[in-house]
Amino acid sequence: MHNPIILSPKHSILLLLLLIATTGHAQQDCLDTYDREAIYLRAELFAGTVFIKNGASHSVGFAYRRLRPEFEQTPHALPVLKKAQRLSRAQFWVSLAGIAGTGAGAFMVLQSIDSQGYLSNEKRYRNGLNLMLGSLAVSTAISLPLQIKSRQQLDDAIWLRNRELFGR
Repeated sequence: MHNPIILSPKHSILLLLLLIATTGHAQQDCLDTYDREAIYLRAELFAGTVFIKNGASHSVGFAYRRLRPEFEQTPHALPVLKKAQRLSRAQFWVSLAGIAGTGAGAFMVLQSIDSQGYLSNEKRYRNGLNLMLGSLAVSTAISLPLQIKSRQQLDDAIWLRNRELFGR
């Protein structure tokens, strides 16, 4: 038969103080690690989107490439970051194609006007306007959802990274 352990009030208080001290120390260690290792995003006026780690601001780079080393230790977050990078690169190329189409349309419009400022080729003028507006509309309609999805994936990747780092 087991005898219950009975602690005296002195021992109970000592045990309670020891528990509080070790819990407080562990919490402080966790907070120190969080302050040193966690990253989060911030939009800055001239720098664009940056990430903050250990109180320092760092550029995310084109298609978040400068964030990649921060994700090497987190196997679940890394694929989410890679997806965000793919979406960001796709958004860049679609936007670039839209700019090229808009520029080509503007060139056609300018070519349809003679040196005196009169319309010399109405068909070229209309085609140029259609190319400008079509390129702008299509590239915006495709690239805006890509940009939104890319940013959502990046936010998810950072959340997973921070969670994985502190789950160890």
